[in-house]
Amino acid sequence: MADYLTTEPLFDWETGDFVIINGHVQLAIGKERLKSKIHKIIRTQINQYRIYKGTGYGVDLAGVRGKSFSRDYTLSEVKRVITEALMQDDNIISVENFRTESEGTVLYIVFDVVTEYGFENIKEEI
Repeated sequence: MADYLTTEPLFDWETGDFVIINGHVQLAIGKERLKSKIHKIIRTQINQYRIYKGTGYGVDLAGVRGKSFSRDYTLSEVKRVITEALMQDDNIISVENFRTESEGTVLYIVFDVVTEYGFENIKEEI
């Protein structure tokens, strides 16, 4: 069962800052907390930050970023790395439907996450 009492500061990924209302940092709980955590895991390079060293928190995409592997291999490796990282969270049931989308020169990975709170569609630049 999900821990509804667990909270963390709410982060706005669009602005790159914490959400502050009336001088107070807003807290994310439940589905919003898990969605924020998913984005944070994907954007955190494993062992890059001292606070996460040795914890296995984050992903290791350095092996595929900027390399000239085939598109299929790259997507397969990204899928594997992200799925392994996300499935460490007990609130996540499955990670499905990996695909890529291009917008101009930017490549995104898009996938679905099934959680105890329901379904989330995730889109991240790689």
